Amino acid sequence: MKIAETLSRGAQFIYNGNISLGIKVIYGDHHEVFFEPAFLQSLLHHFRQQKDVLVGAVHNNEENPNTLDGWIRANMPTQTSFASYLSAIFVLEEYAEIIKLKPALQIRFFR
Repeated sequence: MKIAETLSRGAQFIYNGNISLGIKVIYGDHHEVFFEPAFLQSLLHHFRQQKDVLVGAVHNNEENPNTLDGWIRANMPTQTSFASYLSAIFVLEEYAEIIKLKPALQIRFFR
């Protein structure tokens, strides 16, 4: 288990696993979510060709399909924004780098 923080707000969470085996995230008051390897591979494949990706974690259910958050919501039945957790994991696991923190978080995938 690894302790991490979201990139923009610094909220702590715990995660375990990797892209090949899947990733379990424990957040908030002991809530858990598991991201299947196929889901993670599909996400990486989708964004790998884009130069800069807005994380776009929103909390008002407005989706933007060009953001990481919009893609996750379109491909996973959820009302929770997991983009802030996954973006931090992708940076920590060296699948992406931070391009810009303000005014809107942007990352770039490179593997």
